Parts: sequence; C-alpha cells; structure tokens
Amino acid sequence: MIRDHMKFCILLLSMLAGSVSATDNPDGCVFDSNSITDDFLKENKNIQSYTWSNKDKTAYILLKSGEYVFVKKWACVHYGMEAKKISILPSEEQASITYWQKDMLSFGEQFLSTGNFEAYKSAVEKTDWAQGKDNLEVNDKYQIDIPGFSYPLYYATLERIGDMVITTVYYYMN
Repeated sequence: MIRDHMKFCILLLSMLAGSVSATDNPDGCVFDSNSITDDFLKENKNIQSYTWSNKDKTAYILLKSGEYVFVKKWACVHYGMEAKKISILPSEEQASITYWQKDMLSFGEQFLSTGNFEAYKSAVEKTDWAQGKDNLEVNDKYQIDIPGFSYPLYYATLERIGDMVITTVYYYMN
C-alpha cells in the first residue's frame, strides 16, 4: 500500500513538473549544467531516501515526515530550480494559514541556499498573500512573488487540492 502510494506521488510530481526542461546542448550555454549535482541533498537530515538523475538533474525525494518532494535544477542560458512538495492534510486543524506558513519556511530552508532562503523567508512571513483568510480551503491557491532578488522570476505557491497540499518554489536567472 505504501509503495503504491509512493508510486502515485512520484507520478503526480512528474506530471506537475513536466513544464521544466534542461537542454543537452552545451553550445551557447552561459551556465554549466555539469556543476549541478545531488550534493545539496546529501547533507539534508530531513531526507529518508531519494533518487537522483544526473542526466535530467532531477530528484525524487521521500522525507522522513512521509512527504514527497520533486526537485529539478537546470543550467544553460538560464540557471534555475523548481521544488514541489506534496503533503497530505492529516486534519482540518492543520489547515490554518499559520501552520502552512511555518511549513513553507521549513521547506524553503531545506532546499534553498542561504541567500535565496532569506528573500523567500521575508516574502512568506508576510501574511498579506493569504488575502485575510485564516485557513487553507479546498481549491485555494496562492502565489507569493519574491521581490528584490536578482532573478527575473522567483516565487512560491501554496495550493490545496482535496486533502493534498502542494508547495512549490521556483526561480531562474538569465
């Protein structure tokens, strides 16, 4: 049962992350994709297990908390990262914006570099993105734009689909 659940989550993460692709053509690349490794995962104490594709620069991760994470990094003309986490909402008590705000901060701290995390933290700690709501309701989706950083696009999203909550962090630099 757990193995089937894990396969489903990996499939779902693959479909959700399908919009990001890296180039195999090093000609004309500004950034070197060979510098992207799984080193950033090896020291993460929250990871139970993961698989890394050096070719695609992707990781499928099972956290010790039982949540699933997909991370994609890429480098050529752009340098970027997308990380998605799927959480199962165990109870309605954990539907509060405050709970998910703390969860987003923990997620960012685990998968962002220190400089990236500081900008992320400042944006997530503000509560105006929740539009005055106290709880994360079914079908709610929030995008938090992270300003004042050197990326043309840097944001986080928080989305609830039924009893699943999907947290995304995305950035790229050109």
